Amino acid sequence: MPRVGSDAMAGFRAQVLGDERLQQELLALDPVTFAESASAVAVREGWSLTPADVEAAVGQARREWFERWV
Repeated sequence: MPRVGSDAMAGFRAQVLGDERLQQELLALDPVTFAESASAVAVREGWSLTPADVEAAVGQARREWFERWV
C-alpha cells in the first residue's frame, strides 16, 4: 500500500537523503521530465506522489533557498 498524505514528500525526501543509489538515480534524471520521472521513482519506492507534488516541492525548496539569500 503506497504511503500517502502530507508527509509523503517529506518521507520520500528522507529516504532519498539516506540512500546514495536513489540520489544518483534522481540526479541523472532529465530536468525537463524531472517531476514525472521522480514521481515514478517515488511510486516504485512505495510513496504516492504525483508530478504536481514533486513540482510543488521543488518550487517550495527554491523559494526557501532564495529567501535565505535575500
